[in-house]
Amino acid sequence: ARGITMIDEIQGPPDWDGPDILLRQTSFRALDEERMFKFADGTVGPGALRVRFGEVEQRGIALTPQGRELYDTMNTQVDEKLAADSSKTRVEHAREVWAENLPNTEKGLREQGLGYFTYEVTGSAEPGEYDAEQLIDSGVLTAQPIVYEDFLPRSAAGIFQSNLKDEGTRDNEQQGTDYDLDTLSKIVGRDIVEPYELYKAQEEASLSAAAQQLGVTIHPTPALQS
Repeated sequence: ARGITMIDEIQGPPDWDGPDILLRQTSFRALDEERMFKFADGTVGPGALRVRFGEVEQRGIALTPQGRELYDTMNTQVDEKLAADSSKTRVEHAREVWAENLPNTEKGLREQGLGYFTYEVTGSAEPGEYDAEQLIDSGVLTAQPIVYEDFLPRSAAGIFQSNLKDEGTRDNEQQGTDYDLDTLSKIVGRDIVEPYELYKAQEEASLSAAAQQLGVTIHPTPALQS
């Protein structure tokens, strides 16, 4: 009723029967806003600017490097399936690929080293050495997923592209500038940290605190020790 149009497709992981991972995004297309412009011939007149749009995000579990590699592989499989069979939507293909490749429980994500978690003490244990999963299964620890707080370039690109009125053009002869983390850190004036390092440190700190509170030794889930 207000002339607001949603983009054609939700970006990111599909809504499926398992845990939500990473980031799902949608938005409404940027609205035509009237502005006064100075044109090439020097005249000034009215025109339209399309720059401001609204975005909605649903954040899931932060993935480890192994998990992110699996996510990228699944996206490639979805692209291939969509190219071979356009009778289904991307989301329908994605649900099938997710069901075939991704554990459908948080426990599965932990055991396969695909997601990051923090640990909260919810019981007691006798002094000794334990595996994290053993304490979780016995109710001594509760694992809470760490929420993904970062950026998915492909999803953002899908949103920005959806705000174009047509497909646009691309000059493949023009190459972008290759910025590494050191260069970007110098530009912004502070160190840029790999997000995986922050998530891993958060997970390790919570497990260490739980072990100290319980007075025991806790061995991380084997797949998460690397």
